[in-house]
Amino acid sequence: MRLPLVALLTAAAVLVPAPNASAAACTWRPTALPVPTDVSGSTVYATDGHGIYAGVAERGEYHFVLWKNGKLTDFGNLVGHTSSMHSVDGVNSAGTLVGSEGVRGHYPVPQALRSTGDKVELLPGKGISRAYAINEHGDIVGFGSVPDSSGQNRLLPVRWPADRPGTMEVLPGLPADWLNAAAVDMDADGTVLLSRNLGDDRPGFLWRNGVVTALPRPAGATSLSVQAIAGGRVVGSATISGTQHGVLWDRDGTITLLPRANSARDITSSGLIIGEDTAQRSAVWRLGTFDSELGADAELWTAGEDGTIAGRRNGQATYWRCG
Repeated sequence: MRLPLVALLTAAAVLVPAPNASAAACTWRPTALPVPTDVSGSTVYATDGHGIYAGVAERGEYHFVLWKNGKLTDFGNLVGHTSSMHSVDGVNSAGTLVGSEGVRGHYPVPQALRSTGDKVELLPGKGISRAYAINEHGDIVGFGSVPDSSGQNRLLPVRWPADRPGTMEVLPGLPADWLNAAAVDMDADGTVLLSRNLGDDRPGFLWRNGVVTALPRPAGATSLSVQAIAGGRVVGSATISGTQHGVLWDRDGTITLLPRANSARDITSSGLIIGEDTAQRSAVWRLGTFDSELGADAELWTAGEDGTIAGRRNGQATYWRCG
């Protein structure tokens, strides 16, 4: 018998109450990453989890940059594009960062890019696109503009495969009625986290070998947003009764509303989670347990498998380590 393209993990979401505080919360010790004296601001947005950090530095315009062993590489930006619309969303241990930059014009639109050598270059594809994640093999996922049989463009989850340079392909097995969706992250086992854009509601799905599986909805949720996957777990946010909550989807589909969490932005395979607390300050959780708030001068964007978390502090690219 042929299975449906979209299979539900569970008929009803199970909400699990989470502990409010960790028994031994960390003291997160910051380390500022070096930048040239002409840099007015910098931020880390991605890490490979083993000491490489990628982000942007403002040098009149925003430049795509990478730190490895504390040394900065400046890739510049794309000629003819506007650095005011830029993103760095992923990096692997080879030091290849991925993201997007906007095409100059009255209505700038993002186009997917990656770093190569000492510069950044556009990825294949026409129209709007963005690269969200890259794995250790160099495969990249994101979204791209794809014409259907009638010539109408749809924004769909796509892959730029490392073994077929110059190729952008739609992930196989997507439901035929999808018009606007993206691949927003990729797990180490190849599972891709998808987000379907339904306006204010952006429910999550898992793609694996051509099969799409819907993540269960928290009870009473009117809108969802998924952000990251690692070790089979997913984090994001849900609006319930008008209040936004950070959410953890565990491997078995169990849903936990994170305590004191307004949103959850990233997760590692061990369950280290970063996001914003209800005071809209950057904070850390360990699975369903609140760990620490970093304070008003910190802004977290990424968490690494080495236990570091990163973003910026007082306007400068910074990583933190539990000490």
